[in-house]
Amino acid sequence: MSKIEFIIPTWERPEDLKLILQSLMVQTNPNWTAHVVIDGLTNDYREVKDLYQEESRVHFSHVDGPNNDWGHTARNYGLDHAQEEWIVMTGDDNYYIPTFVDNFLTEGELGRDLVYCDLLHDMKRDSYQPIKSKIAEGFIDIGNFMTRKTIIGDLRLITNSYQADFKFVNYINKYKTSKVGKINKILYVHN
Repeated sequence: MSKIEFIIPTWERPEDLKLILQSLMVQTNPNWTAHVVIDGLTNDYREVKDLYQEESRVHFSHVDGPNNDWGHTARNYGLDHAQEEWIVMTGDDNYYIPTFVDNFLTEGELGRDLVYCDLLHDMKRDSYQPIKSKIAEGFIDIGNFMTRKTIIGDLRLITNSYQADFKFVNYINKYKTSKVGKINKILYVHN
């Protein structure tokens, strides 16, 4: 059975990390893993690690840092160590609707190489806006698309820009695959 691996960079936000991991724990489809990559050594995550020490789907590692590059160094590390067929890179302050994994794996079974969904975005940090996603700058986020590990291969996020997620998915769409699927549902919340 196919699984989605969530690569989650984090730095000094253990409370946010607890929330995203909880959103994964309540997924209706259990075929996922989470690779939490801590950007720099810190003891802030001891409590979170203790909460998930018995959960075989959640793994922790770290990179030297902090890198101050929007989590791209940690994401690239996660890509280098990815184990599952499907990859979702995200942030520690994002959340997933309980049917995210189920919807995305169903779409992947249709032969897609890249899948994305609509999202809610807290644009002003005080109100959520629904966004009809498309592969265009400002309309897609790192956490609302999934790609096959074989498609992204040796690609890496460019670490000097917060726009790296759009550039990454745009490159995959233009040069790596024509097998793209969109789920016209809000299954992802970006904070």
